[in-house]
Amino acid sequence: MSFSFGFSGEDFEESDIQDHQHDLQEQQPAIQVNQPVISEAYQPRHHTLLSLLTPLISKRISYSAVASPHNKDLLFFRRDLFDVKHQLMSEDNLSETDEILLGTSNEDVRKTFYEGGLKSWECTFDLIDLLENDQANYLGQNLNSILEMGCGTGLPGMYIMLRLLSSPTQLPFTAENPFKLTLADYNDSVLRLVTAPNLLVAWASTLSPEVLMQLQRTEVNNNDGMANISNQQNNDSINFKFEAREGELEVTAALVQAFIETLQTKFISLDFISGAWSPEFVQAAEAPSYDLILASETIYQPETIPVFSQTMLSLMQQKSKALVAAKQIYFGVGGGIPEFIEILSNRGDSKWKGIKEVNIFGVVRGVLLVERII
Repeated sequence: MSFSFGFSGEDFEESDIQDHQHDLQEQQPAIQVNQPVISEAYQPRHHTLLSLLTPLISKRISYSAVASPHNKDLLFFRRDLFDVKHQLMSEDNLSETDEILLGTSNEDVRKTFYEGGLKSWECTFDLIDLLENDQANYLGQNLNSILEMGCGTGLPGMYIMLRLLSSPTQLPFTAENPFKLTLADYNDSVLRLVTAPNLLVAWASTLSPEVLMQLQRTEVNNNDGMANISNQQNNDSINFKFEAREGELEVTAALVQAFIETLQTKFISLDFISGAWSPEFVQAAEAPSYDLILASETIYQPETIPVFSQTMLSLMQQKSKALVAAKQIYFGVGGGIPEFIEILSNRGDSKWKGIKEVNIFGVVRGVLLVERII
């Protein structure tokens, strides 16, 4: 069921949009947004998949499968929270964010420190459901890059990755022009403890039991731990105590290497960004724009909606689309869909429309399609 919040960027006629574009182009300078001061810990940084997964090598992680409430056939994988806490308990020099993740403060969110990345929030599944049921509009043949902003557990990105890997036809990408999938979260701790491990587990779930067992038992034979897998017959004594268990994954260098090589074979570039939304975030993206931007539960704080909108639109061009899933009202916080629409309306450089509505016991959630018009 489509929905509307009483006004929509789609109310523009095409001629109106063109006239509006001309008027805006005549108006200089560009839109200005008050950018909060970003502390060093939350300066945007680019991360590779290897850099996030290497610290997990030789660790056993536990995970659980979760089904989409909209479609029980869509299964996703999340590292167990107690397993994250167990890893943090074994580490020294924890950051303030790590202390929050460890659970010593029992907080879902702490402003400017932690943005709730350990939880898979309700709107995440609304967004995935939309992608699953309307692939022609949002996952078409001309799609070459996707950014997930505020990814947290990374389930929409996981959905995209698994869909690419399971494609029955040859993907139209090359080593020179790979498909670019970027997942971004405010906290680098969330990326290394949850997002990247979840993607590893999701990929591992596609392997046959025999191959998965082999990769969990196999070591690699070069100094940096990421070269060719050595002959298993010569390494039977290395992990002789290994025992496969349901819901657990032994992270070996061979497993990580095989994951990276699978992505390379499919010409999929998977990278990550941590840090605050800002011009520096745009630079860290290492891409002038994305074809599709996904975001869920990112507009709950009124003071961050302007910088979120600025960052999102800075990474879009006219052919780009953004799908923003959120609650109509975030009680006790102040943000929500109306506030987001007001910001977009005041900017004047985008159009939008509501394309999905979910109403559970009076709590209204929705997904907005946002496009640039200049």
